[in-house]
Amino acid sequence: MGSLQETAHLAGLLVDVDAALERLDSGAYGLCESCHEPIEKERLEVDPLCRVCLDHLPPAGAVSGDYLDVMERDSAGGLFFLVGDIAGKGVAASLLMSHLHAIVRTLLDLGVPLAELVERANRLFCENTLPAHYATLVCGQAGSAGEMEIANAGHCPPLLVRPGRSERIEATGLPLGLFSNGEWRVRTVRLERGDSLVLYTDGLSEARNAAGADYGPERLVSLTAAGHIRSARTLADACLADVTAFLSGAPKRDDLSLMVIRRA
Repeated sequence: MGSLQETAHLAGLLVDVDAALERLDSGAYGLCESCHEPIEKERLEVDPLCRVCLDHLPPAGAVSGDYLDVMERDSAGGLFFLVGDIAGKGVAASLLMSHLHAIVRTLLDLGVPLAELVERANRLFCENTLPAHYATLVCGQAGSAGEMEIANAGHCPPLLVRPGRSERIEATGLPLGLFSNGEWRVRTVRLERGDSLVLYTDGLSEARNAAGADYGPERLVSLTAAGHIRSARTLADACLADVTAFLSGAPKRDDLSLMVIRRA
């Protein structure tokens, strides 16, 4: 059995080498087969048979560029929450989001106001990433009495769900990483008992079924408005069940993340 495995491995290696030689002849060597951009030099030095860049590695479905976080900000029951999405997919997006996660966590420890936190995070993100990379982000802090501050850096509008209606909270500034200097307004809302805040990434709103139709934010607005009496868990489950039914078995095209915050 061992010899058969070795033979199969050798045959596969010869196929990869032949393919690399063909790319050399055609002038395509060192270019990603998916996006046709140059593959990272360091990776080619380690593995000369690389055929895709980091953004298009096959394990793209096993890692995510989405970012969700919830943490206590003070001893009085205040919470900080965040949902974000890095432009791109796969390992590269996941690494960038890990970098942004570290930036936000560090700034939280400094106790800076929300608007300043987003501005500093943007500046540090710009200084340590390439110009083509950016992140959408919605973050906020909630107090125990239902008061809530929200900053939306170009992300999908969160939904403030009240009895019989859902209100969108539109962007209060551009995505992070586009310009080193930027300002983000902070919107203040109040959650009454039973109100919910629904946050999500575009993997939900832009989910596409086999017929080529997008799920769309309007469907999510209608669904959440009708689900006001549900708990946070059942509301989240209803959203995920609805998008799954809409896809009807069509493959997922992007990372999908969802967070529901409810004032009990």
